[in-house]
Order: sequence, then C-alpha cells, then structure tokens
Amino acid sequence: MFEKMLTDQRLEFIISVVDLSTSFLIGNSYTRKIGCAVTRAFVLIQEVFMKNRFETFALSILELNRCLQKIKDMEMKAFGLRANHVMCLYYLGIYEEGLTAAQLTEYCREDKAAISRSLSQLSEQGLVAATPPSNKRSYRTLHFLTEQGKETVAQIKLRMEEAVLSGGKGLSEEQRDTFYHAMEIILKNLKQYFEEKEKLL
Repeated sequence: MFEKMLTDQRLEFIISVVDLSTSFLIGNSYTRKIGCAVTRAFVLIQEVFMKNRFETFALSILELNRCLQKIKDMEMKAFGLRANHVMCLYYLGIYEEGLTAAQLTEYCREDKAAISRSLSQLSEQGLVAATPPSNKRSYRTLHFLTEQGKETVAQIKLRMEEAVLSGGKGLSEEQRDTFYHAMEIILKNLKQYFEEKEKLL
C-alpha cells in the first residue's frame, strides 16, 4: 500500500536526499541544501502516511459495513427475514416491555419510514405485536415481541455472537476492548467535526 502511494518522482527525490546526506561527510558546502532537502523529504513522507491512513480508515470502514450487511442478509434468510429487520428485533428483544416506533428509530439509527416498514413486515410474520395507547395516539403505540418472535430472536442472537467471535479471532480481550473504545472516540470526534463544519455552512 505504501509503495503504491509513492510516485516515481517522490521516490527518486527521497533517494537523492540519502545520496546527498552522504556528501555531507565530504564537505560543509552542502549543509543548507541537505537541511532543506531533508525537510522536504519528511513533509512528503508525512503526506504519504496521512493519505495512507485515510485510505486505510475509509476503505476498512466501508468494507466492514459491506461484510456485516452480507452476513445479515445470509443469516436472516434462514428465518425468512431481511437484513434491515435485525436491529429492530434485537432492541425489541432487549426491551421486553416494548418500544415505540420513535424509540426504535433512535436506537436503530434508521429513519421513521424504514422502521415503520420493518414493524409492518415483522407483524405480518407474527413476530411482533402492538398495544395501542388508551388515548389512541399512534406514535405512542408500544411494539413488542410475540412468543414466536422471542424464539426467533434467541436464535438470531446465537448467530450474532458466533459472527462477532469469528470477527475477533486473534484478538486478546485487551485488544478487543481497546478497539471498541477507539471506535467510540473516533465516532464521537467525527460527529463533533461534522456538527462544527455544518454550522459554518
């Protein structure tokens, strides 16, 4: 990856710096030239590493998301479900007392229309039921898992745990904790960056 990002011109320049630095041992007339050349070389190297860091971060996140989506699709087919049903069922499994569509929208980080479709589809399959509030305000309707839904979610969780364990192979508990902690910090920082930039628009 590093070699790909170095152009022939930059590579030749860095090599010339090494050659020039050996001339420093012969005479002091090269002192200033070496200082400027070395500075430029370090700037170029820093640029390469920054680009490499961005590429690694952006592409890794993208590929991770794609891989996760493929796994969701594959695992949900066994239950006659779709990938977009996973998080909805997951949170309904955690909050057995039920959740409103608005709460699911917040937890799942999906838009209202997507959550509404998921709830409708899950209800048709007998996995989710709803209890309308006494004041008949639909946005306060609680959605919860049926017995069939609870059994399905229990099986889904086993598959989720298997996938997570497989993804963490080769990592110690300390490395895993560090990774999750770093992801939380990065996400927080990027959200803050976006919000600050958005205010300037």
